[in-house]
Amino acid sequence: MDGVSALLKRLKSRDGKNVNSDLIKSNFGLEVDDFIKEVAEGKIVLNRYTDLFELPVRLRPPKGGFKLKSNASFGAGGETGYRGTHINILIKRMV
Repeated sequence: MDGVSALLKRLKSRDGKNVNSDLIKSNFGLEVDDFIKEVAEGKIVLNRYTDLFELPVRLRPPKGGFKLKSNASFGAGGETGYRGTHINILIKRMV
């Protein structure tokens, strides 16, 4: 699943419905692909639009499951806690 369909599948409007191109075009004046690109680049921050979107965006468990101990901190060889830049690897597996 590419990033466009993954974000649109999980992003919900405040009334609980799926976000569609009409909502994006009417509020941002952008096509869906351009909207996703600007979100990915950090030009549009979804946290500023809590009146439009239901946040946080829900992710699924990572593909292949968690690899390390689930009850230990990341620094101690586990899965929980602060990961620093390693969070990007986990998020890619969750999208």
